[in-house]
Amino acid sequence: MNRLYTTTALLGVLRSLLQPQSFLIDRYFTGIVESDKEEIAFDIELHDEQLAPFVAPTVEGKIVRELGFKTDVFTPAYIKQKTPLAPYKSIKRTIGERIGGGEITAQQRQEIRVAYTLTRHQQRITRRLEAMGSEALREGQVTVAGEDYETKVVNFGRDPSLRITLAGAQRWDQADADPIKDLEDWAQRVFDVSGAVVTEVVFGAKAWNAFRNNDKVKALLDIRRADGAGPINIGPATATPTGAQFVGSLGGFMLFKYAGSYKDAAGQRHRFVPDNGVMGVDPQNYQGVRYFGAIMDEEAGLKPWAFFPKSWLQPDPSVRMMMTQCAPLLVPGRKDANYYAEVLTL
Repeated sequence: MNRLYTTTALLGVLRSLLQPQSFLIDRYFTGIVESDKEEIAFDIELHDEQLAPFVAPTVEGKIVRELGFKTDVFTPAYIKQKTPLAPYKSIKRTIGERIGGGEITAQQRQEIRVAYTLTRHQQRITRRLEAMGSEALREGQVTVAGEDYETKVVNFGRDPSLRITLAGAQRWDQADADPIKDLEDWAQRVFDVSGAVVTEVVFGAKAWNAFRNNDKVKALLDIRRADGAGPINIGPATATPTGAQFVGSLGGFMLFKYAGSYKDAAGQRHRFVPDNGVMGVDPQNYQGVRYFGAIMDEEAGLKPWAFFPKSWLQPDPSVRMMMTQCAPLLVPGRKDANYYAEVLTL
């Protein structure tokens, strides 16, 4: 009976289920590195923006030292979710089953509960990864805190000019705001700092509404409707497979609205992209990576795992325990290949 609940079997169950997806990590953190050590080591590229020097033909060539990179090391906090499955609940009907039961066996109900528990664990991990990815994109850093874990801030050293807050008449809900110029200026700022070319802009829900209703944006929309051309194309929103909505294009920018959210431990809802926020990203150069430290569990073989599910029986009282472990950190490949701006006052 226990063979059904080995780690290999549990991973097989997870792979056969519809996997949860999230827009930010699925689009901007596509790399995955599983470490065989507790610590995670990641490289940060150093920039060289100096001009090549002139010299006379008879002068010895100037030495240009290798720029290289710096390597940071971080021991991630642990995610360890544990759910007890009491056997008496497998005797009762499961959700959707006919009242009175009898359609499936108690063992089949137990297997459904196991699959549901694994899915729930993975969805919670995915939300945590999405929240970490959001913070990396917004703040250029990730804060890691937890029970018996000293709070740590992993600062990736993003250029501070790429974190923007509009004030006064610049805010997008003001009559004199020029959001199209803002997008172009911020993309130019990213290019000046890193050489990256912003091609995608992700709006929080209220930021998108302010953008769409801005007089300058509406004027361009009117021009396009009149002659069938123009630099802006905003039509009906189209859902992406990862939860955001593609809402149009502007010049060289693809525009997305993303209102995905999660609840914190106190039950308060938060947006992955705040309602007043706008992210501009060069997905080709941002190259975010999901790092996973080794699982400190002898049954995991001290090998690299993105996540490690396990199960065991507690004999008295009889309860099957389900647990999923993970030690993640999300890191931008090129820290200056995006910007984040707060465009409204909430």
